[in-house]
Amino acid sequence: MIVIADSRALAEVFELRDAGQLVDHLTGLVEMGDLTFPNAVLDELKRRHQGTTCWAWATGVRNARHEFAVPWDDLQDVLVSYPELVDPYSRHETSAPAVLTLTRILARFRDVLVVTEDFGDKPGRMALASACNGEGHPAIRAGDFLARFEL
Repeated sequence: MIVIADSRALAEVFELRDAGQLVDHLTGLVEMGDLTFPNAVLDELKRRHQGTTCWAWATGVRNARHEFAVPWDDLQDVLVSYPELVDPYSRHETSAPAVLTLTRILARFRDVLVVTEDFGDKPGRMALASACNGEGHPAIRAGDFLARFEL
């Protein structure tokens, strides 16, 4: 199984646990190809969490990720299928479409698990967890990820 995380989930992981407890374990998961995130997550972390331990860790492991590329055509397919993943009132792009795109790609070869804090649809905005569940991909919160992997 490969875990695909969004930026809010990564930030929450570092809020819930001391970085000293996490960094080596998370880095090991990335290096073994069991945890990844698309480049859009790095962009979102930089915008929202630059200077934090979470952002420093994600930047530090970016080249160790086994899977992170999101081809443009695949991303466009997700945006056509789930236009509500994009918040029309946000000034910035969210990483949700890229996370779902990478999930679709990796699900062709491996079991996938999405870690997100994006639960609960809002008028005009679909949560990432809803889109994942709609495609048959499980999505869990950061706290559940920590418990599942005993971190």
